[in-house]
Amino acid sequence: MSYNIDDSYYSLVEHEGKEFYGVRLHKEYEGVIIVYGTVSLKENMDDNTAKLKFTYLIEEASTYDTKNLESDREFNNHIGKILQHILEDSLNNRTGRIGKNVDEPEYTYIKSPLEQ
Repeated sequence: MSYNIDDSYYSLVEHEGKEFYGVRLHKEYEGVIIVYGTVSLKENMDDNTAKLKFTYLIEEASTYDTKNLESDREFNNHIGKILQHILEDSLNNRTGRIGKNVDEPEYTYIKSPLEQ
């Protein structure tokens, strides 16, 4: 499984009546739609690393079994790498936001460590 994630591995999708965007997977796990929930980052200052933790909900499993996906380590690593790409891309493009759909006023800009 490739971990050189770029925009071609996913697209953001809006679900009518839902307040959060979904992420439709392409290439690997084609057609699965997930919604990320709580996201946290735990830094380890000793070795200068960080661990990304997140929750998610599978909105559409496509041709896959939801329970199998939830327990599949490769799937969880893959969607973790996609989340990492989304966060890094948002920071690099200064579009990082936390909250609901773009139309909602409850967003907070994520400040890049380089801006602090």
